[in-house]
Amino acid sequence: MKLALYYHHDSALNKAENRGKMSSIGTVLLKIPLVEVILRGVFCKQYHKQACDMQGYKMIKIVIIINGNGGVGKDTLCDYIALHYGTVNVSSITPIKEIAKNHGWNGQLKDPASRKFLADLKKTFSDYNDLPTIYLKNEYEKFLLSDNQIFFAHIREADEIQKFTNWVDIPCYTLLIRRSEISSWGNKSDDDVEKYAYDYYFENDKALEESQEDFYKLITDMLQ
Repeated sequence: MKLALYYHHDSALNKAENRGKMSSIGTVLLKIPLVEVILRGVFCKQYHKQACDMQGYKMIKIVIIINGNGGVGKDTLCDYIALHYGTVNVSSITPIKEIAKNHGWNGQLKDPASRKFLADLKKTFSDYNDLPTIYLKNEYEKFLLSDNQIFFAHIREADEIQKFTNWVDIPCYTLLIRRSEISSWGNKSDDDVEKYAYDYYFENDKALEESQEDFYKLITDMLQ
C-alpha cells in the first residue's frame, strides 16, 4: 500500500530511521503493528492518526478546495500565499478553457455570456467523461511528488467539490471566498457557490494588504 506523508525537521527523520528505513527523501518505511506501510504516493486515512501522533512528526502537505463567485479575489490571495509557501494553484476549468479556445472562445472571462458558455461546457464534459476531475487528479499526483506544501484546487460546483474531497487522501479543506459587492453572472456555477457547507469562509472586503495578511494567517493555521 503506497502512501504520501511529508515531514519536516531532522529530528522527525531521525526517529523514522530508528523505526524503519529511509530510502529517499520523503520515503519512510514505518513498522506499524501487523503491517508495514511504505509512506510514498497516496496517503491513507487509516494510518493518519498513528503516523501523525509520533512525537516530532508534522505533515505539511494539504489540499485546499477554494471557491467563490467570479471577481472575489481568489487568485490574488493564492498568489500572495505562493510568496510564503510552496503552492500549486490549479482550476478544474483549465482543460475546458483549452477546448473552448480551439473552437472560437476569445479568452474573455469578464462577460456573463463567456462565463455561462464555459460553465455549460464544463458540465457537459463532467457528465460525459469527468474531464475536469481527471485533470485535477493528475495535477494532484504531480503535487504529491513535488516539494510544494499547498494544493489550491478551484472548483465551483458543489457536487464536483464533494467528489474531489472524497477522493483526496491527505488533509483537505474547503474554503469559500466572499466579497460583499459582487453581482450575479447568470450561470449556476458562479451564482450557486454558497450552496455548499464549507470548512472555512473568508470575507475579502478589507484593503488588499490587510486581506492578504489575514489570509496568510488562515492558511498558516490550516498547516498546523
